[in-house]
Amino acid sequence: MSSAMIPPLLIALACGYLLGSVPFGLLLTRDPARQAEAMPWLEQSLQALRKTVALDATVVDNRANLAATLVNIGSQLKDGRQPQRALELFQEAEALARECTEAVPTRTD
Repeated sequence: MSSAMIPPLLIALACGYLLGSVPFGLLLTRDPARQAEAMPWLEQSLQALRKTVALDATVVDNRANLAATLVNIGSQLKDGRQPQRALELFQEAEALARECTEAVPTRTD
């Protein structure tokens, strides 16, 4: 399967797993105790990505990775019955994704 056929979010999650930033299985489980384990990893990734983007906001991939992490945390919060906080993160992710698309409109991944 070519990388063009793999959804970008899946690639980002896989890369995070391979680099050790987020244990992929923790995001897929429905076990509340295991889901709780994912949050510290996600928060750590979020802090690192926010710092990285702050250093150079022109790197589109960093902003896209930040958006993906915001979606992952938002999903965990939504599942944990914190819909308002989840919505805030989803809105931030949407704005970042829009910026990325506008910055590189010809990129298809």
